[in-house]
Amino acid sequence: MTSSLLNKDFSPSVKVKPKYNQPLEALRGFAALGVFLVHGLGQNWLDFTVKAKGIIPYLSVGGLAVYIFFMLSGYVIGLGAFKEEHFIVRSFYTKRLIRLYPAYLFAFLFLLILGTENKVWETIGNLFMLQNNLPYLTIKIPVEPHLLPIWSINYEVFYYLLFPLIFIYKPRIITITILLAAIAIMGYHFSLIPMFITDYAIGYIFWLFGLGICWFFETSEKVSYSFLSYMFLLISYNHFAFGAVFLKGLHLFNENKHSLGLETLWNLPLCILVISDVSGRLLPYRRIFVVIAYLMPIFLVIYLLITKRLFEDTRWIACNLFYTISIILFFERKYSKILFNSLSFIGGISYAIYIFHWPLMLIVNKYYPYSGTMSAYLQKFAIWTVLTFCLAFFMEKVIQPRIRAFLLKSRTVNNQQLS
Repeated sequence: MTSSLLNKDFSPSVKVKPKYNQPLEALRGFAALGVFLVHGLGQNWLDFTVKAKGIIPYLSVGGLAVYIFFMLSGYVIGLGAFKEEHFIVRSFYTKRLIRLYPAYLFAFLFLLILGTENKVWETIGNLFMLQNNLPYLTIKIPVEPHLLPIWSINYEVFYYLLFPLIFIYKPRIITITILLAAIAIMGYHFSLIPMFITDYAIGYIFWLFGLGICWFFETSEKVSYSFLSYMFLLISYNHFAFGAVFLKGLHLFNENKHSLGLETLWNLPLCILVISDVSGRLLPYRRIFVVIAYLMPIFLVIYLLITKRLFEDTRWIACNLFYTISIILFFERKYSKILFNSLSFIGGISYAIYIFHWPLMLIVNKYYPYSGTMSAYLQKFAIWTVLTFCLAFFMEKVIQPRIRAFLLKSRTVNNQQLS
């Protein structure tokens, strides 16, 4: 089955009627909440002198959330292709721009309060979504530090630009697989390829897997899983950081600061399993993916036991606790469904949360008059949370629909006049 799939063209082979998927939206909400919490709990960005203690800072998915977003993006774009009778490249780009840019542009208004450390031309580059943590050969357009999460938007836009090539020319899966694997390995280990291209390729692997899940896997009402178990497993994976640990153990870790290093691919089996199950798709060899996803942490736990490091750091204690909870909840179903309502609401405003939470955090830190105590930190956290969620809701549910309706209506009128 694997060989037959690899020899297929990368084009839709499973007809699916697009419809609202609450679990999928809940997963998006969980990922957005994970990024929100890692910045508010894990570091001193909300208060320079106080932060959460114990295992609390580890209740987040951080970087792993970005890979989930990439895979979800590929899946949703693939699903959107079924809505159109005829794929029109200009229409695709227009709709993507309308979806991304209003909230993105609004975020730059925060710079009127926070200022900017970038040069004018670098800020303009950020406005055009050209920012990157890595240089484009000799050109460097650093990410605006007061809007730091927008680094991943640059990757998303690049993958959107490539999508019409996939849809129109339908390359063979095996060709794409070999090409991306070669770029990822050669660029990461041997520096034969620029770092920014290597990182684009690694992120694109996640994006294309999301697209592939949508286009090749049949839907089923019989897919059974525990969303709560997956949540705690994702949290533990994020902080276990298997890829970095094992690559360092094998002396293969690259110390160059990749935004998406080869170590991120260790999260791929779990992400494929979660996205497939949550989207209601029949994943081939699903049991193997389940075994790999749930047993991979065991190897690191054994290593920590052997080296007597299992309880030396709060990080490892938190990881093992969350991993144990994920196993205990493996057969749970009832309470997972209860989570869908609240998390799917967050998923519906997740893009604005992702864009706005960082500058709002810096503003609260800068202007709130109290700091330096746990009480002040909790006050800041509460104010920041309310501001972020209220502004995100206003942007996504009030402003964005009106902008979309206006722009699409204007575009339709212009097309009618031209015809």
